[in-house]
Amino acid sequence: MENIICPVCDNRKAMIGVECSDCQWPNYPVLGEKGDYYYAEVARAKEIFKDKCELRKLRDANQKLQLELEKEKLQREQDKLIAEKTRQAELDRIEKQREEEGLRNEQKKRENSLIPKGKDFTIPNLGMDFVFVENGSFQMGSNDGYDDQKPVHKVTLSNDFWIGKYQVTQSEYKDIMGESPGFFKGNKNPVEIVSWNDCVEFCERLTIQEEKAGRLSLGASYRLPTEAELEYCAKGGNKSRAYKYSGSDFINRVAWYDDNSGEETHPVGEKSSNELGLYDMSGNVWEWCGDWFDSKYYTNSASTNPRGASSGSARVFRGGSWNDKSSYCRSADRGNRSPSGAFDALGFRLCLGL
Repeated sequence: MENIICPVCDNRKAMIGVECSDCQWPNYPVLGEKGDYYYAEVARAKEIFKDKCELRKLRDANQKLQLELEKEKLQREQDKLIAEKTRQAELDRIEKQREEEGLRNEQKKRENSLIPKGKDFTIPNLGMDFVFVENGSFQMGSNDGYDDQKPVHKVTLSNDFWIGKYQVTQSEYKDIMGESPGFFKGNKNPVEIVSWNDCVEFCERLTIQEEKAGRLSLGASYRLPTEAELEYCAKGGNKSRAYKYSGSDFINRVAWYDDNSGEETHPVGEKSSNELGLYDMSGNVWEWCGDWFDSKYYTNSASTNPRGASSGSARVFRGGSWNDKSSYCRSADRGNRSPSGAFDALGFRLCLGL
């Protein structure tokens, strides 16, 4: 087919007898001269094509405008989202800052009410007294006792701690546990017939109580003393004068035992204290320790902060009692019993460490 120029839209690729792809003019072949009717039809088609072109321009312009508007809307939404995220991040920062300030204020408040480092203290309301004990080293064990007290070996306690000035009394035990067991009666008498498990529960309850009251720093807890801590304290700590019993070589000055007890416990603190100001570290009632008992533990004990055997069937207790001979009241003597066991000559004393 022959290419022609479309008379309506000037499309140079139009063909005779084929509708123009641009303006849809039929481009039918004309025989003879082109008359007025033909030119009138072409003129009318040009007007229609012109209107279509204008409409197309308007449509294209409108589409472009719509795209611009959509783009601006999307940008506004993105800006809004970024602003919201920035605002939320700032709010989170402020909230975190307030929480940190609150924690610091709470910690400062707690520190102001905490147990004073390096000083003795008394638990309010309960009235339980504690003595501050400085860290130090001592010779643990004895060559004068049974084989489980040998060999004598140097032990270092690297941390300061507090220990009860007296054995836990019946009234103190009742205040925390709700009842006080024991064969002998008297609010100031040491509590007895308490198992190792009972004593651990007492420590846990007291710790929770004092944490709620804001009087314990994080990580601090009331517990049973280790065997090493109890012997260190019984021997006078870093103020030791190497007495046989806790506070004296003369047992009647410092202990209730079988020759002077009248076969009963006595109110705590009636005998003389030892070098650290602790009472009844010898006699009155035996005292539970936190450690598992091992008769051969001293042969491979840690030299620093020993905590007893890793496992066992019995827990250690120390100090002798109202019902024992003087030899059992020596500072180095060791006893043991099942953690669930209890009898009328066995009580405990508390320790507080970090």
